[in-house]
Amino acid sequence: MNQNFKLLWVWLALLWSGHAYALTFSQVPPSMKEAFENFLSPQFDESKALDEWAHVKMGHKIYHLKYPSDMDSLEKIGYSHKKNIKVFHAARTKEQLLFRTQYEFDEFGRRKIGLEKRQEQDQHIILAGCSFAMGTSLLDHDTLGFHLGRLAKSHFPVNIGVAGSGTNTMLAMTRHNLAPENVFADDGVFIYVYLDFHIARANGFAMEREWLWDTPHYSEDEDGHLIYRGNFKKSEPSWTAFFHSSQSILKKLKLAFNYPKLSQKHIDYTCKLIKETKRSYLEKFPKGSFFVYAHPYSKVKPEIEQCLKSSEVTLIKSSLPWSSEDVIPFDDHPNGSANRKIAAELVESLEL
Repeated sequence: MNQNFKLLWVWLALLWSGHAYALTFSQVPPSMKEAFENFLSPQFDESKALDEWAHVKMGHKIYHLKYPSDMDSLEKIGYSHKKNIKVFHAARTKEQLLFRTQYEFDEFGRRKIGLEKRQEQDQHIILAGCSFAMGTSLLDHDTLGFHLGRLAKSHFPVNIGVAGSGTNTMLAMTRHNLAPENVFADDGVFIYVYLDFHIARANGFAMEREWLWDTPHYSEDEDGHLIYRGNFKKSEPSWTAFFHSSQSILKKLKLAFNYPKLSQKHIDYTCKLIKETKRSYLEKFPKGSFFVYAHPYSKVKPEIEQCLKSSEVTLIKSSLPWSSEDVIPFDDHPNGSANRKIAAELVESLEL
């Protein structure tokens, strides 16, 4: 099989993923072409896979191919998605492809899901959170935002979710990414898709700080409002260096250990980030309503629930059951069927 035929095979495989993906092989560095071809081949050769593509998840070695990189670093936001870019993403085990999809991000770094023409609708749904909100691993029509927009026809979705992020990034996106002039409707709802592992991310725990060192760190001012101190690397350089070096040693020893131990102060800080996000959103959209949705993937901690209640933040606790049928195999992100059920639950609860 000559090289041109091989590249044509891979191009057809990309189209078969369900998208007329805009990537051409003239855009792929020559050094990566063989890796692309091998990744999508039924005869996948692990020895030819790039080391940085391999991750161990749920006891299995998973390979991720993402091109080009979709992550950026923005002032006062840090770790976030690039603007005006299309990204191909696929994952596989040694034996099989798990998924392949495309993400398209608009001029604000928000994922587009095919409902953008509905921006003339009267109300918005701002969807915030991590990969569960952004729609990692999913085609556009399987994302939570798409299903919300499909069911709540008088609303249009605005997705400010950032894959891999925590509650601190949600506050930064609300402060520095959202504005009435780029949302187009001054009335609507803000839904934060909350999961308990956001606490460790928001507080920059050791394992999470490996990739989230470039996310915002805040402290309270005299009025109780959170002020930006810089990213974790700038605000806590010694701790960040220690976390990185110690985690590197633990990885070599094949040990997984996170620290510090979760305490009330970490929960309180996360709660303050949510409260401050609500305040920032309502300052910009006084007609709007703010909600936290406790995703069925993980049970919300009672301490968070109590803190939100005392902060007058409305929490919607999912009543949906959760099982292995609701996630992408070996990936653990919600699949399209799960998002369809979650969207229906939210639309009913919020009477959208």
